[in-house]
Amino acid sequence: MMTPSKYFVGGAITLTAQFTGSDGNLADPTTVVLKLKAPHGKLLTYTYGTDANVSKASTGNYEAIVTPDCAGRWFTRWEGTDALGNVLPIEDFIAVQRSRFLHGPDCYWDYL
Repeated sequence: MMTPSKYFVGGAITLTAQFTGSDGNLADPTTVVLKLKAPHGKLLTYTYGTDANVSKASTGNYEAIVTPDCAGRWFTRWEGTDALGNVLPIEDFIAVQRSRFLHGPDCYWDYL
């Protein structure tokens, strides 16, 4: 999904997804949605064609630029829906570290 790296609060992160058809070739789903679940449980949803931060890089390849606002483990789920309505999920997670330069909310306590 991504090249291993360190991710920090307030830093832009590019998430990628690659979708293939039943023949194994790259293919575009009918709809593409990215869901992010923050460490405190808040769910963010971005849709290709609606949200500017989700774009199509090439056939079957999509990317989104997101900026985490707090440290912790963020879960990612790309959902591609085919013409028959089948959902093709791709799940992963990223670990976001606290920044020594930015003071934002603590994902675990400020939202309880």
